[in-house]
Amino acid sequence: MKYSLFSSIAALALSSSKAFAKPVELAARADPTVYFCGDSTMARSSDGVMDGWAQYVEQYLTVSTVNKAIGGRSARSYWNEGRFQEVADLVQSGDIVVIEFGHNDGGSPESNDNGRSDCPGAGTETCVSDATGETVYTFVFYVIQASKKMLEKGATVILSSQTPNNQWEGGTYSGAPSRFVGYQ
Repeated sequence: MKYSLFSSIAALALSSSKAFAKPVELAARADPTVYFCGDSTMARSSDGVMDGWAQYVEQYLTVSTVNKAIGGRSARSYWNEGRFQEVADLVQSGDIVVIEFGHNDGGSPESNDNGRSDCPGAGTETCVSDATGETVYTFVFYVIQASKKMLEKGATVILSSQTPNNQWEGGTYSGAPSRFVGYQ
C-alpha cells in the first residue's frame, strides 16, 4: 500500500512538473564566457591581499571568464551604476552569468541611506531614499531585473547566495544566514 501511494504521488508530481516546465532554447556556443557580477567576496582586490572567490574558480574552468565583481557594491548600487547593463551589453547567447550580492545590501534607504541599502521586502515593495529622494526597490527586484536582462540575451543565469560571514566572529558561533541568502 505504501509503495502504490508513493508511486501515485511521484507520478503526479512528475506529470505536473512537465505541465509547468518551460523548455529553454539556448544557442550552442563553442566557447561560452562566464561573467561574475558581485561584491568583494567575488572581486579581485586592488591590493591582492583579500581576493574574492571568482578569481580562484577561474583557474578551474575550461572556458573564458570575465570578473566584473566590484568591492563595496550591492545589487542596488551595481544596478544604479549601470554595471548590470555593462555586462548585458557584453553577454552573448550561450554565456553564463553568476550573480552574488548581499554583504552590502543591508541597512535602510529611508534612514541614513548609504546608496547601497535595498528597500526591505521580498517582492516589489518600494521605499524612498532619505538622501537622494530616489525610489529604492528590494534586493529581489534588482536581482530579477538583472537576470531578465541576461536571459533576454540567451545567457544562463546562476544566482549564487551570499558568501557567509565569519560565523565565529566575536568568539561565539552564529550559523544563521542573512536574509539575503533566502532572497537569492
